[in-house]
Amino acid sequence: MLSLKNFLKQIYLIKSKDEILCYEFACDVKGANVKALEKVVIKSANLEISYKFARDINGANIGALENVIVKSNNADMCYKFARDVKGADIKLLEDVVLKSKNKNLCYKFARDVEGANIKALERIVLNYGGPLNCYFFACDVKGADIKSLEDVVLKSKNKDLCYKFACDVEGANIQPLQEVIIKSKDKFLCYKFAIDVKGANIKQLEDVIIESKDATLCCGIILFAKGANIDKLLDTVITYGTKWEWEDFLREVQRFGLNSVIDLLERKIGEKSVKQLLKNCQIEELSKPQSTSRSDCSEKFHL
Repeated sequence: MLSLKNFLKQIYLIKSKDEILCYEFACDVKGANVKALEKVVIKSANLEISYKFARDINGANIGALENVIVKSNNADMCYKFARDVKGADIKLLEDVVLKSKNKNLCYKFARDVEGANIKALERIVLNYGGPLNCYFFACDVKGADIKSLEDVVLKSKNKDLCYKFACDVEGANIQPLQEVIIKSKDKFLCYKFAIDVKGANIKQLEDVIIESKDATLCCGIILFAKGANIDKLLDTVITYGTKWEWEDFLREVQRFGLNSVIDLLERKIGEKSVKQLLKNCQIEELSKPQSTSRSDCSEKFHL
């Protein structure tokens, strides 16, 4: 039951035809005449207030307010209405979004709206979007066609996007994405791909790094990439490594207790040379590993 003051205020607001004040009154006053206040909002055709009234007011006529949004053909408001209003007609609202051919809204609708037609929305992204749109759709939308979206990314030959796709998209086809990275000859990206991507072909990636003669990256591959060809990588470190690179590398070898690396190094340059190298780097002897985790030193090599 409204107080006399609120009853008189409600009559005044309805007569004023101010849809914003009618919405605020319906929000704030318990027992407000939702139907009468809603009529003012509907007649105003104010999209934002119609959306908010449907979203926030218990007892609102969702269908009537939804019609205001649909008739406007405003794809953004249709997306918001479908996302936020319980009981919304998803298909009706989705049709407006699809007709807009707005790749970003189709992506968000597929990502955020339960019951969305993923395939129909995906077609808009494939037909009107670019490789970045396809990457986000593949990352975030459950039920996306990964292969079709990946094909767009591959055709772009965008090395950074291929790396991100391989890292972030479950079900990605790693090999063709890796080929883009290798062909780019980007040693840093090859290193990151080898470290970060499960299923990466370490041999092919490390060949690019060895060819670059970058001792720091070779050290990082030895330390962090499973299946690395330590023999070949050490040859590069021996030939091109600076004192500072050796110091960082040997300290991490010591930390991890990678005695096999030291054994191989001794066979390559001799035990005396290794001892001299350790001395030069101010490492007196190889002790037992201080830590079994490699994450705490990754900043030195994980570029």
